[in-house]
Amino acid sequence: MRKSNDQGALQKPIGSGFSAKSTTSDVIKGIDLTGKIAIVTGGNTGIGLETTQTLAAAGATVIILARDIDKAKRNLADIANVEIEQMDLMDPGLH
Repeated sequence: MRKSNDQGALQKPIGSGFSAKSTTSDVIKGIDLTGKIAIVTGGNTGIGLETTQTLAAAGATVIILARDIDKAKRNLADIANVEIEQMDLMDPGLH
């Protein structure tokens, strides 16, 4: 019988030095991503937006794949080094 991971029962610390209270800035501190390219799907809302902001602040060029280009442009207007491309994984003909 398989054990359940309900409430994280099977999760164990890996000794990374980070915790549930660590921020994206804590994780990327001291890392220079200048000249690197990162691709983030859904990078204009929620955790994807937080990821985009952090990667761009570290110097990466961030390519955002989004279904709604206008919404993405509004949400990403104040972030440098961001490119937006339309992509809907439900529509394989859209590229």
